[in-house]
Amino acid sequence: MWKNIGVVLEGEVVRLEPLARRHEQGLFEAAQDERIWRWMPYDASASRETFHAYVEDALAASEAGTEAAFATAPWIASPPPETSPPGRSPGN
Repeated sequence: MWKNIGVVLEGEVVRLEPLARRHEQGLFEAAQDERIWRWMPYDASASRETFHAYVEDALAASEAGTEAAFATAPWIASPPPETSPPGRSPGN
C-alpha cells in the first residue's frame, strides 16, 4: 500500500501531480495518439465513456493506495535565485 504518495513531484524538466478529475479533459485529448496504447491491454481512448471509466479506476486505485496515478502538468522552471558578490545585495 502506498502512503503519503499524493504529493506534487517536481524536477528540472517535469512536474507530476496526483491524478485528479480536473486532468481528465486534457488527458483525453493527449490520449488520442494511438502510440500511447500500443502496449496497454486496451485502448481507453476509444470513447469518452471508456476514458472516463479508465480515469475513475485510476482514481479509485490511488485512493485505495494500490496504485499511484499521476498526470504530467505544464511547468515552467523558476529562474535561479539572484546571487551577488560578497558585500553586495541583489539588484545593486
